[in-house]
Amino acid sequence: MKYHLSLIIVIVILSLLSRNEILAGEKTKIVINIPTTTLYLYQGDELIKKYRITVGRIDAPTPIGNFKVINKRIKPTWYPPDGRNPIPPGPKNELGTRWIGIDKPHFGIHGTIKPREIGKATSDGCVRLKNKDIEELYPLISLTAPVEIRYQTIDVKQEDGLFKITIYSDIYALGTNTIKRLRKETGLEMDDSFWEDAIKKAEEKGSYCFTVFSGGKRE
Repeated sequence: MKYHLSLIIVIVILSLLSRNEILAGEKTKIVINIPTTTLYLYQGDELIKKYRITVGRIDAPTPIGNFKVINKRIKPTWYPPDGRNPIPPGPKNELGTRWIGIDKPHFGIHGTIKPREIGKATSDGCVRLKNKDIEELYPLISLTAPVEIRYQTIDVKQEDGLFKITIYSDIYALGTNTIKRLRKETGLEMDDSFWEDAIKKAEEKGSYCFTVFSGGKRE
């Protein structure tokens, strides 16, 4: 019995190691959508994992654009931007247990000592993950891996004659949630009052999801 249990454990470990080897490399990429506070890990066009994140505040926004990983650190030292002495790894280090730096000075993806802020826009611009999540992501991403940071507040999925539409809060007030843009993104000619109500609910709740028939009638 002990032999069989040990064999199963070895197989599981080898399976996980093999998966990490397959994922690690330039074919993996990170896609971040700021309004949904979500990080997506892709290999090619296949979504491998997704994680909830903390993004930058409106006055210290996370940068939008295409970047690449340029450095990685395990148990990094944190150099506070206000000039305080460096903070070594530990419970006061705001980088958590891992750092993945991108080619945008002073910005990166890292752990956190504030897990309750995951899903919010409260950082100084960097992207934060729970420590257990960044530790999982860390070995799957290599140097030079692409990092695409998007700002998409409108998500449209069409299936079987139905549109599933999700509007997310325009957290950086970039003017992305407008009636004109919603009509363009969805192809639906709904009344102004309908879109105004949907935008209001998205801003109040953080997101608003609804389904309509292709003809424009709500399900």
